[in-house]
Amino acid sequence: MPGGGTFVKGLAYCSEKDSYITGKPNPFPINHACEAFKLDKKKCIMVGDNLKTDIPLGHNANIATCLLLTGITTEDDLIEFIASNPRYLPHFHASDLSVCSGYIVG
Repeated sequence: MPGGGTFVKGLAYCSEKDSYITGKPNPFPINHACEAFKLDKKKCIMVGDNLKTDIPLGHNANIATCLLLTGITTEDDLIEFIASNPRYLPHFHASDLSVCSGYIVG
C-alpha cells in the first residue's frame, strides 16, 4: 500500500488546495507531542531505521537520533551516507533496539 503522501497528493489535486505535510521529516509531530505532554527535548530521542526520513526528523525537531540497522538502512548505506551527507548524521546507531532498552525511561 502506498504511503499517506500519495493520498494527500490526490486529495490536493482534486480539491485544488495546497496541502500542509506534517509527516517525516517535518518536526510538527514531535514538537506537538513534546508540547502536549510537556516533554523535555533534551530527554527525547528519535529512533528509526531510515536515514532519509527518521534521522532528519530528529534533527529538524532538535532531538537526539538513533539509527537502527534493522530494516531500510544497512551498515553499508550508513558508511556511504556519512561520506556524502554529513548534515543529518545520526547521533547514535545500533544493530537492534535491544541496545536502547536500558535508556528508556517511563
